[in-house]
Amino acid sequence: MLEKLDDIDWSKISHAYGPATDVPGQLRALAFGDQQQRQRALWELHGNIWHQQTVYEASAFAVPFLIELVQNKIAQEDILSLIALIAAGTSYLGVHGSLLRGEWTEEDQKKLENEQLWVDAAKRAVATHAELFFTLMASSDQRIRELCILILGMIETLSDVTAPDVIDRIRGVD
Repeated sequence: MLEKLDDIDWSKISHAYGPATDVPGQLRALAFGDQQQRQRALWELHGNIWHQQTVYEASAFAVPFLIELVQNKIAQEDILSLIALIAAGTSYLGVHGSLLRGEWTEEDQKKLENEQLWVDAAKRAVATHAELFFTLMASSDQRIRELCILILGMIETLSDVTAPDVIDRIRGVD
């Protein structure tokens, strides 16, 4: 598990607070730590790769590893909640740009466009795993099913799983 984590140069990827060099350790703590370490790692990931409704360059890179943990039944509900937030995320300037109060510059516009690329990459990273979310809709855990429905609704236009597919699956679940 997480074999390819070190194949990424996290020092060249940013999150909410700068270089994402701490993300591999957080993902490892999530995978292999005790309950307290997992909770701390989740809290840190919520601050780093999803922060105040925003996603960052590192978000898309972290998604495949979060998916791997879900597939291995590690903290599924908590991780699916984070994935749902990433799927719903937007850019920092998209959320906070109004605080510039009319002082929008060409540099701000370029930054917004760059951030939007991160948002799109994060959403595509989640959408790549639509079949997993669709499969997990058959889980005996109602919260897991609900989170998967939520995620699929947010990524529908980016995936092969359609709203009618989800509705049919919901009808088939007791």
